[in-house]
Amino acid sequence: MKRAVSLFLCFLIVITGFGGKSSQNTSDGSKTVYVTKTGTKYHTEKCQYAKSAKKKSLEDATDAGYDPCKKCKPPILEEDDDDDDEVTYVLNTSTKKFHYADCTYAKKISSKNYKETSKSRSALIKAGYSACGHCKP
Repeated sequence: MKRAVSLFLCFLIVITGFGGKSSQNTSDGSKTVYVTKTGTKYHTEKCQYAKSAKKKSLEDATDAGYDPCKKCKPPILEEDDDDDDEVTYVLNTSTKKFHYADCTYAKKISSKNYKETSKSRSALIKAGYSACGHCKP
């Protein structure tokens, strides 16, 4: 019986993520992520790349142009679909970067790797693309 209770408690801990801080919420309800001084990605607290990182809200990190880390897979800010401002992004299908159409680097993409899209920023990130570090879309 004790073993069954122990197993059940372990199961609950794993399922609920008890003790993990990867999706902390701030006092205003926003999620907390971690950014480094020189990096371009945001991380969970337990990510190997977040050792000397500082706390930031998820919204502030994405507004500052940070992309989610591919290793620790931190939360992604969901954008409102009610936004009437449709943006056309330019994709580099080779490097998996996306740019604003007027970006210097977007104009240098070869025709075989060039693609335009009106998908949202978060949809592009979920699809494995990362934002250009120059134009910071």
